[in-house]
Amino acid sequence: MSLLTARIVAASIAFMALTRCEAPTAPLPREGAPDELRFIYGGFAMDAVTVELEGTSIAMWRTPWDWRPGVAIDTIRSAPTADAWREFWVATERAGVQRWRPRYAAEGVVDGDGWTLRLTAGDFRLTSSGSNAYPDALGREHELEMTKEFQLFRSALGNLIGEDL
Repeated sequence: MSLLTARIVAASIAFMALTRCEAPTAPLPREGAPDELRFIYGGFAMDAVTVELEGTSIAMWRTPWDWRPGVAIDTIRSAPTADAWREFWVATERAGVQRWRPRYAAEGVVDGDGWTLRLTAGDFRLTSSGSNAYPDALGREHELEMTKEFQLFRSALGNLIGEDL
C-alpha cells in the first residue's frame, strides 16, 4: 500500500469516527434476540408507543399524548420464543432495515408524527429516525405516508409483543 493510499484510508476512518456514522455496519442476524432494541413512535395528538428489549423480554408501553403525573401508562411484557425472533429477523430484512439511513424528514412539516429506532445485534448497529417521513426497502425516503416496509417492521415488533403497535 502506498503512503498516499494509507493516508486516505486513515483519513476516511478518522472522518467516520468523528462524524459518528450511524448507518448499518454489518449484515442483519438470522436468529436470537438483538443486543439492543428500542423503537418509539408517536406525535401530535396521538399516544406514544415505546418498544424496548429488557433482558430476555420485550416491553411495550403506550403513553397518552396528554399524559400527566398520576395517569396510568398501559404496559405489556412478552418473552419471545426462538421462532418469534427468527420471524422478526426475516421481516426486518424484508423491510430493508439494513439499508435505512440515519434520518428521514418531511421538509416544512412541523406537526405530525415521528419515530426513532435503535437496533444492535453483534456487529450490526443502526440508529434511524424520522419526522413525517418513512423508509422503503431500499432506504429511500417517502414523505407523509407510511411505507409498506415501515408497516411491516412495525408489525414484526407487534408480533414479538403480541399486540398491534
